[in-house]
Amino acid sequence: MIEVLQYMVLGLGAAAAYTLLGCGVILINRGSGVVNFAHGAMALVAAMLFLTLRGQLGLPWGVAIILAVAATAALGALVYLVIMRPLAQSSATARTIATLGLLILIQGVVVIVWGTGPFNVERFLPSGTIDVLGVVGSWDRLILFGIAIVVTVVLWLTAKHTAVGLALRAIAENARATSALGWSPVKLGLLTWSVGAGLAGLAGTLIAPITTISVDTMPLMIIPVLAAVLLASFKSFPLLLGASVVVGVGQSLIFSFIPIPGMSQSLPFILILILLVVRGKERVGRSHVIERLPMVGTGQIRWGTLTVIVAVIAAGIGFWFNDPFLAAAIATFGWSLIVLSVVMLIGYSGQLSLAQAALAGVAGLIASHSVASFGVSLPLAMVVAVIATVLIGLAFALPALRTNGINLAIVTLGIASITAEFIFKNELFVGPFGSVFIPKVELFGMDLDPFLNPQGYAIFAFVVFLACCLIAASIRRGTAGGRLLAVRTNDRAAAALGVNVIGAKFYVFGVSAAIAGLGGIILAFSSPAFSPATFSPMQSISVIAYAFLGGVGFIIGAPAGGQFAPGSFGSWLIDVIWPGATGTWLQVISGLMVILFVLLQPDGFARDWVRTAAAIRGRLRGKQTKGNDAAARPSAQGAPETKRKDGRSALLDVIGPEVAAISVPPVRLVVDSLGVRFGQKVVAVDGVSFHVDPGEVVA
Repeated sequence: MIEVLQYMVLGLGAAAAYTLLGCGVILINRGSGVVNFAHGAMALVAAMLFLTLRGQLGLPWGVAIILAVAATAALGALVYLVIMRPLAQSSATARTIATLGLLILIQGVVVIVWGTGPFNVERFLPSGTIDVLGVVGSWDRLILFGIAIVVTVVLWLTAKHTAVGLALRAIAENARATSALGWSPVKLGLLTWSVGAGLAGLAGTLIAPITTISVDTMPLMIIPVLAAVLLASFKSFPLLLGASVVVGVGQSLIFSFIPIPGMSQSLPFILILILLVVRGKERVGRSHVIERLPMVGTGQIRWGTLTVIVAVIAAGIGFWFNDPFLAAAIATFGWSLIVLSVVMLIGYSGQLSLAQAALAGVAGLIASHSVASFGVSLPLAMVVAVIATVLIGLAFALPALRTNGINLAIVTLGIASITAEFIFKNELFVGPFGSVFIPKVELFGMDLDPFLNPQGYAIFAFVVFLACCLIAASIRRGTAGGRLLAVRTNDRAAAALGVNVIGAKFYVFGVSAAIAGLGGIILAFSSPAFSPATFSPMQSISVIAYAFLGGVGFIIGAPAGGQFAPGSFGSWLIDVIWPGATGTWLQVISGLMVILFVLLQPDGFARDWVRTAAAIRGRLRGKQTKGNDAAARPSAQGAPETKRKDGRSALLDVIGPEVAAISVPPVRLVVDSLGVRFGQKVVAVDGVSFHVDPGEVVA
């Protein structure tokens, strides 16, 4: 019993850190309706500033903490004014993507300025211990937990008994009504972002001396924090404190008594899954902002253009591309497949999953083990890996049946974290060196060694990528694509129209898992040793950014976004332009571009490419009306008003069939014996009859 209590006390330090970070997350969410995925990265900035001020400049620790927290609070204010305030009328998904871009940007900047670490910070809190009935606790963790309690009580009292706190609670429910009462949403948003970021800075400076500062792990502290915040329903500070204690203490006990990799990280998400089952499916909140869904392509294929592109790429692989370019092309095809799986999920069905890179890593690991350990041929290994990945993807779809939106993103990011810890870092699966050595592979007698025959492997990767794009286009054009778009728009309305929403979600998660798995297999066999640690939770976040940059609703957005992945054409181009530059610069560029695109071009590169292509086709056919002004005039969907050969708008190539305004004579509306049924037992409407004459208004 003493030993159990001892480990429970040790878990209070993690609970305190989760509480401080979670309080900031709740504040920011109340003030601006945003889930700040970059909160852990802000804590990292504060920790590094404290390290510089204390370790290099020699400032007193109190002064260093104040300056680091103030700088982080200023960073939060800057983020709100520059990014979040202009996005006030954007959808919650767009603002969340902006925080993901901010996370990528901050982590890259920290690596460039301070390096990769790890970094040790001098302790300033008392390091002694206290013994109570045989249970020994360290003063630094107890003081940290005491600070967390004080912050929680202060915020709770402020929220319950002050005008500002009540205004924040009101604006979380209805921003317009709160504004009508004289409260400025801008001032409240600025306040919450400043204080929330300051709390992240306080957490970063306090936990830095206790744990080693890691550029890779500290930003991902947001994962258990979001789990605790989700358990508190993004509302209650006392519930957050309790959830943080449960998570922190529980992780300490599991880590001590169940030494299985990934078990302690899985605790908060097991609790969330249980909570989702108990609560049932949550209703989507009624925002004051009309959700602007990403623009979606039609999936129509222009075979002439595609033939030319395929011929040029095949000729380049066979005759023109050198070895570095071929390696970049292979990486681009692999990552583009993973991005394509995101297009299927977010663009077609609106399911915000942050676990696609984890699925790709699992498929690569299964395929590489099948070949290396069991001598299976590459085609059979691919089939086995894809089937296994689809089954795992279907398991990942289970949370989507009970929740959606940001909550689904949090749960799937947690699943990605568990996968990384339980599988990718487990010697049972990756061996003592953390990687699987790939033997020589062949496909129907053709050597696919990426070093001895890079042309052959590049062609293989390109064929797989092209086949998946054609399948995705076929799905978009078919009945399944229409059903997925209906679910994306409103799953309840889709169900009312007879769409099997559960089946549609399982379908899209299964197909996207297969595509992501193929991307992981391509990347796994492109090197002599496959390390699944490449597919970290941070990489899952980055894949969402790549898809958003390319155009999350367009198939062409997959290869466009794949250029930003490590080892891809973008990395090759930076190395050519700036020899010696690290891949971190590509990360910084991609993070910055995500933020800019959210602000200026939320449909990615693909939308402009489609508009340009439509305009060029109109010019070549000589059917463009009203010259350049008509070509430049945007439509309601942001595409050019060019005309097709049949006289219809070229928007058909982008948004599907259009409906022309036709003048019709008034007629009488007659409804006779209308009935609506859901299954065999639920009758919503039965035997309703009425008529409405022209000009008549019926209430």
